[in-house]
Amino acid sequence: MPDSSKTDLRKQISDLEAKLAHLMANQERDAVMAKVANSRLGQVEAMLGIVPVGVLLTDKNGQITLGNSAVEVMLLHPVLHSADVHSYGEWVSFHADGRRVESHEYPLAKIISGPENNAEIDVHYQRGDGSRFWLRIIGQSILDTKGNKIGAVVALVDVDTEYDLVRQQKVLIGELNHRVKNAFSVVKSIVSQSLRKDEIPAGVRKTIDERLNAYAAAHAKLVGSDLDHADLGGMVTDIVVKMAAGQVRCEGPTVSLPSRQALAISMALYELTANAVKYGALSSADGMIDLIWRTDGGDDPQLYLDWVERNGPPAVEPSQAGFGSFIIDRALVMKTDGDVTISYEDNGFAWHLVMPLDQEQGIDMTAKKKRVFIVEDEVLVAFEMTDTLQDMGFEVVGPSVHLAAAQKKAKTSDIDVAFLDVNLGRGQTSEPIAQILRERSIPFVYITAYERSQIKFVEDSDMLLQKPVSSSQILAVLRKVLPELDS
Repeated sequence: MPDSSKTDLRKQISDLEAKLAHLMANQERDAVMAKVANSRLGQVEAMLGIVPVGVLLTDKNGQITLGNSAVEVMLLHPVLHSADVHSYGEWVSFHADGRRVESHEYPLAKIISGPENNAEIDVHYQRGDGSRFWLRIIGQSILDTKGNKIGAVVALVDVDTEYDLVRQQKVLIGELNHRVKNAFSVVKSIVSQSLRKDEIPAGVRKTIDERLNAYAAAHAKLVGSDLDHADLGGMVTDIVVKMAAGQVRCEGPTVSLPSRQALAISMALYELTANAVKYGALSSADGMIDLIWRTDGGDDPQLYLDWVERNGPPAVEPSQAGFGSFIIDRALVMKTDGDVTISYEDNGFAWHLVMPLDQEQGIDMTAKKKRVFIVEDEVLVAFEMTDTLQDMGFEVVGPSVHLAAAQKKAKTSDIDVAFLDVNLGRGQTSEPIAQILRERSIPFVYITAYERSQIKFVEDSDMLLQKPVSSSQILAVLRKVLPELDS
């Protein structure tokens, strides 16, 4: 064989050896990479196996490639490895209105097919045994290092208990609303029958009946909401707009009011509107009411509510203040800790309210609620304090109106602070209760109409509030006694 041919052959053999070595090296690398990938997949599967929610993974085309054991336990059927986003309909679930959930409505489909990186839905899922439960599906995209979408993951959460609680709450609220309305109906009947027998004019009976209706409606509105707060704009719509029949201009931001203040303002709005219908701007076809409210910020936010009537008859100050005047002035001031200004002008009646907003702000109620013990022999005052403290986020112990019951609670109840009325009637005082609280190192505050010098058993270090007490005073003294409220 010529030398040149041998040289060419050796070169070819050398090239083949090099290619074979390269191929073998690649195979070894691929085997290592496959081993690493399998190891990582095993780690992922192990982690998914211990999480308390169902988890599903898809590739970039939407095919379900992996599901943990929690999915099968929750859904009572094997993981369905749907081929793509158009195949999710094999997971049988329903909307609240009974409609079948379609493939494109599932979070995985929205994430894989659309621009969203996150999606969520609650469905009434049909398990493998035919039963149904409420399931929350929370999805998120999976991105590579360059931000490209390479798949998606969803968590499946059993929220059936949450939906059961909501249903129970609706039933309880409905029952409460029913009982409140029944109670007001009974009160109306008693009042109406009593006034009729006493030959009270029909107009007076009608006025009282309307006021009771307005108070019942205000209560029903609160019962139908979150119980703790009511929206000012909603109150204006339900009361003023409904009665003013297009003769009112309303304007203002969304303002949420605690229930105690909301009831008082609801009644004031009803009285203002009813008065305008009888004597003011709404008694004239051209009359108008401007009802404007605004808020300001800062450490002590305020609500400004202005009622201005125009194009009606001249406003005349009544010679004698009646129930309506009491509601829009003194009663409202007491309930809101605000200030009311009233003016009677030739161009109409004007009413302005300025009140502190969200007085309970700044109290940290994220931890265990502070428990406030109330001892007060006047039932109406006791429950007014209860409402005030609950509006602020406290838990109330009691209230107790009798000494014996109060002593028992003072000895055994979990209490953080107490408010004690000094005089409990029938010659009894709260001194024995104060002694029990001192022995337990529980702080307390006396609430009384007496001067400090008139109370023999009050010590110099004891705190004392003079009646009548406003919510702002209660909050201020609680912050002194319980400094952790502001921490």
